[in-house]
Amino acid sequence: MASAGTEYEISRKGEGQKSIIAAELGEESTTPNFGEVPDGGPRAWLVATGSAFIFFSALGYTNSFGVFQEYYMTHQLREESPDNIAWIGSLSAFLQFAAGAIGGPLFDRFGAWACLLAPLTFEPSPLT
Repeated sequence: MASAGTEYEISRKGEGQKSIIAAELGEESTTPNFGEVPDGGPRAWLVATGSAFIFFSALGYTNSFGVFQEYYMTHQLREESPDNIAWIGSLSAFLQFAAGAIGGPLFDRFGAWACLLAPLTFEPSPLT
């Protein structure tokens, strides 16, 4: 596999280990050592599970718009064409993903407080 005279250091974590291609070409590059993979424990798994549930709920609403469209076509929006009614679901899906594209970087930069400003701004509006 490797040419004669090529030395490989074998370590448990991969420190100082030469790649086969680099060793055959005579280069002195080593593979990067990323260390152990962190385990966040139960809290990390709860966050992952909670985000999966939220994603499931949000996309479930978007994917079930056909049922709502059928209801709108037979009740409130009888005189409208199906194309005009479909804009409701399309706009809803766009706003969900656009809000994530805007809210994600805000959350990364400012934390959860930035995500609370929008609900606090819009919640009192029906009361006035």
